[in-house]
Parts: sequence; C-alpha cells; structure tokens
Amino acid sequence: FALTARAIVGERLLACEERYPVTPDAAPTLEAGKKAFGDLKFDEAFEKLKKGIELSLGDPATADWPRLYEAHLQLAVSAFRLGEDKDAQGALQSLARMNLQFEVPGSYPPVFLREWEKARKKVDKQGRQALTVDGPPGATAFIDGRDLGMVPVEEPVSPGAHHVKVEGTKGEKWGQTVEVKNAALKVKATFGAPAAPEKPAAPAVEPKIQATLDAKTAEKVAAWCA
Repeated sequence: FALTARAIVGERLLACEERYPVTPDAAPTLEAGKKAFGDLKFDEAFEKLKKGIELSLGDPATADWPRLYEAHLQLAVSAFRLGEDKDAQGALQSLARMNLQFEVPGSYPPVFLREWEKARKKVDKQGRQALTVDGPPGATAFIDGRDLGMVPVEEPVSPGAHHVKVEGTKGEKWGQTVEVKNAALKVKATFGAPAAPEKPAAPAVEPKIQATLDAKTAEKVAAWCA
C-alpha cells in the first residue's frame, strides 16, 4: 500500500497546474502536502493536505478542482495509514459530496476502492436537494468544480457544503460556499462594477489671517496656528 501511495503522485496533478491557477496561499501548502505524501511522510502530509484544502475552498472562484479531488484522496490515504479511519472516511465523504460520480484511479489498492464505495453509498443515501445558480447573461456556472453550462442552472446535490463558481464572458469570476440543508436553495452571482476613477484631491488652502483683525487678535491667532 505504501508503494502504491508513492506511485500515485505525479503526472495527473502536474498536467493540471497550468490550466487551473491555485489560490496563492493554498498553492505552497498543497505542494508541501503532495511532496510529503510522495515521501511517505503521512503525518506531515495529513496536516498539509488538510490545510491546503481548507485554504483552496476559502475561495471557490479560484480553486483548482482536479488538484482538490486528488488532495482529498491523498488525505484519506494518509489518514488510513495513521490509523485515523474516521478522518479518512470524512475526506472520502467530502469528495463524494462534491462529485458522486468521481472515478478513483485503478492504481489505488482494492481495499481503498472499497472504502471509497462505502463513502459514496453513504452520501448517496442522504438524498438530494435542488441548488439553482443564476447570474449575468452568458455566464457559466460551476458547482464543486463541475461545469454545468450557462446560467441559470439547477442541479440536485447532497446535503452539506457546496462550492459555487460563476465565470463571466469576459473572465469575471464570482465564488461562494453554500450550505444545502433540507430544502431547495438558490444563489445569484453578481460581478462587481469597475471601480470609479479617483478624483484628484483639492489643493490645500493655507490659513490666512484676515486684514480686518486687529494686531493683538492677529498675534493670538498666529500663535494658535503655529
């Protein structure tokens, strides 16, 4: 199993790096987790991958979803290797909630594939609620990294946290994490208006003592302004 974990790392993630820019704070953390996982340092990998996932999901508009899916798998493997079965199942269920049809690569061992199927079935039994995403005309909607086409779209999703992204025709991006409970939910994206140009500051006016002041008063005012 350890040798398989080492073999998993590599080409698939590297192929995604140029296509999906990662949230700056998340990128080095995910990279450190990936390296630790490849070096079979599962305790370090667990901490780094968990933190990297949290940072990435903090901004759904820029999250690298192929890398996040892989990070969830690596997090689950690391947790299993550390004997933390509950954390491992939690990572797999989070992945299943984001993409119930996700296919785990066959390079993972059969015991891990069975754990994935267990997590997937558990999430599947929770039912679905409609999540509707709307936004500016022509924009494209994504839920948990899945391209759902032009807005408005409605997608059945499992209860729990989901990450919505809307991308405009000119590259505008909007993201939000929503909590789906026992009812349908609608979200609508709005792209911020361009910032108005700043007005030049008015020139400073130096205080002047009016000629109508008598000499004594003018002296007091001058001393106060000094």
